[in-house]
Amino acid sequence: MLLGAKNSSQIVERVWENRFEYAYQLVRLGARLEIDKGKIIITPKKVLNAGTQIKATDVRGAAVLLLAAIGIEGGTIIEGASHLQRGYSDLFAKLQQLGVQIDSLSNQRTSRVASFFHDVK
Repeated sequence: MLLGAKNSSQIVERVWENRFEYAYQLVRLGARLEIDKGKIIITPKKVLNAGTQIKATDVRGAAVLLLAAIGIEGGTIIEGASHLQRGYSDLFAKLQQLGVQIDSLSNQRTSRVASFFHDVK
């Protein structure tokens, strides 16, 4: 959400130093982030890169990547989407009811890959 803010934002984590591992995946999507131990500075950027494959490694990070993917016009592929299925009951079905297009696949390593598409109407 802060990627679309009007001004720069900062998030500080004081409990778990590696909480922001997902931020590197946001950078792959085109987000402008400065990542330091326990801190992220976010410079707003409304247009992110569609078609990028990113990887979720935990439940919270997967939720952040999901929100970013939904906000991108075009498709985004999230490997490790099983974290979302494990952490949130019927999440994909609920998002589909809201109009998010989701294709779920099982890959060779049995983790789940979901493609998220956002169509502007």
